[in-house]
Amino acid sequence: MVAAGYSTDRDHLHYFDPVVEEVARRIAKIYPGQDVNIVDESWDRRYYLIHVSSDRDAGEYIRYDAEKGSLQRLAFAHPQLAERTLYPMRPIRYPARDGASIPGYLTLPESAVAGGGPAVILPHGGPESRDYWGYDWLVQYLASKGYAVLQINYRGSAGFGSQWLGEGGFRDWRTTVDDITDGARYLVEANLADADRMCIVGWSYGGYAALLSAVEEPERYRCAISIAGVTDLPMLIDDSREFSGWKRQRERIGRNPQTLRQGSPARRADEFQAPVLLFHGDDDLNVDISHSRKMHKELRDSGKSVELVEYEGVEHSIRKSSYRRDMLARMGAFLDEHTKPVLAAH
Repeated sequence: MVAAGYSTDRDHLHYFDPVVEEVARRIAKIYPGQDVNIVDESWDRRYYLIHVSSDRDAGEYIRYDAEKGSLQRLAFAHPQLAERTLYPMRPIRYPARDGASIPGYLTLPESAVAGGGPAVILPHGGPESRDYWGYDWLVQYLASKGYAVLQINYRGSAGFGSQWLGEGGFRDWRTTVDDITDGARYLVEANLADADRMCIVGWSYGGYAALLSAVEEPERYRCAISIAGVTDLPMLIDDSREFSGWKRQRERIGRNPQTLRQGSPARRADEFQAPVLLFHGDDDLNVDISHSRKMHKELRDSGKSVELVEYEGVEHSIRKSSYRRDMLARMGAFLDEHTKPVLAAH
């Protein structure tokens, strides 16, 4: 063991190995403001493989020669982005309705103006996860399209202590949705977003939170996008029966009938007002594609605006490049369609 990592608004490392710490210190002086991640070292501790990146830099891999003090660039993580303008991710905090201070990150596009433009609320997955400062391909795509992007470490997120985690984002989904709603309200009140040009997008649990938010706040969001999202809590419990963590999953979600019903977007399809776009891979082992298929059917049967895009042969992360390109193109067109400037009535 050479170091222990922890995160506040930024990632930090506490080193136990003075040699590795000195290497990291030297590299950090050369790349100020960037995250320095020492990936590997040679057995004789002369050469180090290092990845450096930031919120505005997808990163590069370098080899450091500790004997000569020299650096050799090996490769960019995403060469196509090397000359592109990326946007800063700023740590923020905003007040929740009960007085709690909610941490998150705000990325503003170049076109951001006082009075606010279009915005995307982007809740993270998990829910026992969190957002981190750094390069995020989805955030940067949305910002490049002109959207302010708010990422929220709502209550139910991991990394902030057991009290913040609470009963979790499924059993206590209302607190999570309230924190997300308060974040959307904060953007408007701070003149960072136009209240009439806001959508919500999420992946996995984030997709679940996006759909629930669209139900709970029907007037707030012009559209909702769920990628590989949970839509039915009893179904999620049943899905886990063939896995070793079934009992843990059942405890995680709980058995309260009202929570299971009210916390399942697919069971509240008739309450939707915003158009919905769904994406899912048909080999998803984390959240079965049946969740999006059920959501699609229930919304369609209720006469709501909905589209489901299925990707063949991919799992939860939808890593295939052609699928991601297609997904971003469809997402961008959908967001643009529903966040066009609202013309004042004459």
